[in-house]
Amino acid sequence: MIHFLKPFTRAVLGLAILGLAACETTDVPVTPNPPDASPTVQVNGVRLVTVVPSQRGLFVANNAATAQRVNAQDGATISNKDASLEVVPGSIPDDVTITMKAENDGYVSFKFGPNGLQFDPAAVLTISADKANLDGIDPSQLAIAGAHDDVDDWQVVGGAYDAAANSVSVEIQHFSRYALCVR
Repeated sequence: MIHFLKPFTRAVLGLAILGLAACETTDVPVTPNPPDASPTVQVNGVRLVTVVPSQRGLFVANNAATAQRVNAQDGATISNKDASLEVVPGSIPDDVTITMKAENDGYVSFKFGPNGLQFDPAAVLTISADKANLDGIDPSQLAIAGAHDDVDDWQVVGGAYDAAANSVSVEIQHFSRYALCVR
């Protein structure tokens, strides 16, 4: 019986070592999960605004993926509960289906597609601050930041705060990820 256990133990140990050796790490940046109490999280030097903790699930659910076919000549406005995108007539070369959805990263952020779509003249993106955690933040300091898909290289794009609508609007030239931020 002992002769049987030694080869068996060695085989199991060998498989375990091979399994561990097959594991590899990647250098893909991971978006931090914002702490519940903080109204902003600094990413790449930009202060991104977080969603009110009690509203996070609702924010993502209310802003599930929206897709709309846009006629290049007519333009269109694509909207969901907390964001809208106005595509100016003639600003895209061909008819295209545009998608937008809330990111599930804890920030007031959205991802748009198709990736690489450009606007000339610019499209107008509006993001609501209704579910934003604005504790200690002067809303007039809100802006919109952009980042490439799947990379947290956030940069402030600009924008103007509309107190009556409690939202920020900015002209954008291309698709990316966009989020509320503080200047």
